[in-house]
This record gives sequence, structure tokens and C-alpha cells, in this order.
Amino acid sequence: MNVYKIAVVEDEKEQSQNLKNILTRYAETRGLRLKIAVYATGEAFLPDAAKFDLAFLDIDLSGNLSKNSSPQPSSVKDGEEGEANSSSAPKNGMAIAAKVREAGLSVPIVFVTN
Repeated sequence: MNVYKIAVVEDEKEQSQNLKNILTRYAETRGLRLKIAVYATGEAFLPDAAKFDLAFLDIDLSGNLSKNSSPQPSSVKDGEEGEANSSSAPKNGMAIAAKVREAGLSVPIVFVTN
């Protein structure tokens, strides 16, 4: 059985967990296997973008993470988490998607917002 690699780029822990839960339930009801990686920033996601089958990008990555709200690793995680400090890095999902396409990658992208 194939394992689908899914990226979730979301800076709010509660929202990233909600999306992970929805994806996990969807996979379970359809007999699919997923590996879900959560990224708190687009700059953390970009170096890994090519290894995903699907990416969910938050449109508004405002960086409103509190010290304790960074998503935690889980048994379905496959990627890096965290924040980069580059001021020139893309700060929203649309800019991240543009960088993905500029790199010539064709990973399907789904934009999400709360």
C-alpha cells in the first residue's frame, strides 16, 4: 500500500492539529496511509517541498506562535518543524506557493485559512 506524504504549513498549533486530525480520520475511513509533516513556517518547508505528494499551506502565516505553541512531533511526522529568522523569507502561503513553482515543483497545493 502506498504511503502518501502530506505537508501542513501552519503557524497556529491548534489549527495544524485540527487539520492533521481531519486528514488522519479521512485516511482511516478510506484505508489510506499518510505521513504528515507539520511546518510552522514556509521557510522551514521550502527545502523539503519536493518530497511531498500534497501540501496544505496556510494563507496567513502571521507568525503568532507563542513559545509553547510550536507543533510537536507525532508518529505520523516526516519532516522538520520550526521557524527560520530570515526577514526575506516568504511570510504567507501564496508567496510560499510561488517559491515552490519557481523551483519547478509540481506538488499539488491546497490553501487553507481559519
